[in-house]
Amino acid sequence: MKFFCDVMLGKLAKYLRVLGFDTRYENKIREEDLFLIARREGRKIITRKVKLKGMEDVIYLDIDSPKEQLRFLFEKLNLKEKMEPFSRCLVCNEELQEIKKEEAKGKVPYYTYQTQEKFSLCPSCQRIYWPGTHLRDMERLLKSLTS
Repeated sequence: MKFFCDVMLGKLAKYLRVLGFDTRYENKIREEDLFLIARREGRKIITRKVKLKGMEDVIYLDIDSPKEQLRFLFEKLNLKEKMEPFSRCLVCNEELQEIKKEEAKGKVPYYTYQTQEKFSLCPSCQRIYWPGTHLRDMERLLKSLTS
């Protein structure tokens, strides 16, 4: 399932990416371009704009909290079975590629290199990811969504 979060839903877009959902987000886009791109790429639009409520392929959220927005989407769209956590870049939405530890040397903090074994690379922005403390935080969030 692919999404396009509008300007008011940047945090939700990040959460969806963490869970492995192909989620486009742009904070400066004209409404007509949002619809054109979403249709062309087969994405559902997620918005808080009341005037878009009820339109085809639009999911309207009247919830303020990003975590509660995510919980709503999980229930409405049955996302539990479709997620692939920690498989996308949080910045540019590309699928991450696992890399050998040696490839991360000199590109991550020394302590991180010494204490971690698994690394992933975004092929677009070259950002490197590893399972740090944020992983435990997201695992708690996941558990709360799926239990």
